Amino acid sequence: MLRQNMEVLTYLVFFGLIAGLGFLEIIAELREKGANRLKRWPTNWGLTALNIVVLSVIPLSALAAADLASHLNLKFAA
Repeated sequence: MLRQNMEVLTYLVFFGLIAGLGFLEIIAELREKGANRLKRWPTNWGLTALNIVVLSVIPLSALAAADLASHLNLKFAA
């Protein structure tokens, strides 16, 4: 069951950690006043979305490369 839901669990842990760290940032102001939270958090969420999109394309590009190599009859392993 764990292997069947691994992707969902990964996202739950990831977004749970983001929420937890955001909560800690509100409670314990550890850094000096720099960039305002209203400017930082949209950037953080944008980078997260970009990361999800890019990492989801990597397996597809590996499959496309394997398909192209098969189509061109390229041999990479002995």
